[in-house]
Amino acid sequence: MASQSLATESRYIEVRRYKAPLHQVPEILRRAQEGFLPIVRAMPGFVAYYAVDLGVGHVTFINIFETLDQSVASTEEAARWAAVHYADLDVKRTDVLEGEVAFSAERG
Repeated sequence: MASQSLATESRYIEVRRYKAPLHQVPEILRRAQEGFLPIVRAMPGFVAYYAVDLGVGHVTFINIFETLDQSVASTEEAARWAAVHYADLDVKRTDVLEGEVAFSAERG
């Protein structure tokens, strides 16, 4: 059964979308899991991190933080990290979206 409630605690989500050749997607995900995940997990206010393979060379990363400032800091850190660790790949960031969670539902 899913539970749903209006957000009582603020949470901020940052979504980064990337495009790359299909054959590079596994390497992009591996590097993010091994390299960026430990960094983002240690950042203040960290709540969750998701990596999503959307197929056909589209990858999305979703960070959830307690405050807007923390979410913005994660976006800045992700840009710095990707510039170094994806430099040898043909990966392009196509979009960054940030916003406050209006409500959520979880299985529970």
